[in-house]
Amino acid sequence: MRLVEGTAERLLYVAENLREQDQKEVLSSHGKDAKEACMESWVHSQFSQCYEGDDGNPVGIWGVNDLGDEQIIWLLGTKNLTATKSHRRQMHRLTIGILQDLVANGCDYLHNWCMAENKTSLHWLRHLGFTIDEPAPFGAQNDMFCHFWRRH
Repeated sequence: MRLVEGTAERLLYVAENLREQDQKEVLSSHGKDAKEACMESWVHSQFSQCYEGDDGNPVGIWGVNDLGDEQIIWLLGTKNLTATKSHRRQMHRLTIGILQDLVANGCDYLHNWCMAENKTSLHWLRHLGFTIDEPAPFGAQNDMFCHFWRRH
């Protein structure tokens, strides 16, 4: 796995293969389908990249929307993003590097919301040093989400 530039073709591939939990989350939080969520998240981000899997196919996209004193960090992926032990290990290494680079570039407060039922993502976010708040109603459908944040 490696980080590559996001192209329209790569973004579309991720959107068309977005994992079910990510589809559910963006619909619940923002009322967006997979393609809208991927394209709009990408366009509104000041920092963004694409994860490319070991087979050369895109497996995820991430970015940060800088709102001044706070930065909204996001990640959308295909099922192959974490399908293998190699991908999970490489994604962890790359993400740690991303977080270090973001801090070096002035991102002092990274945050977003994750569906409370998404235990895998919440566990991973905790492992990356994010604080996870208690579930609360959030988003277009008022489902239960956990605010997560990391201050540097």
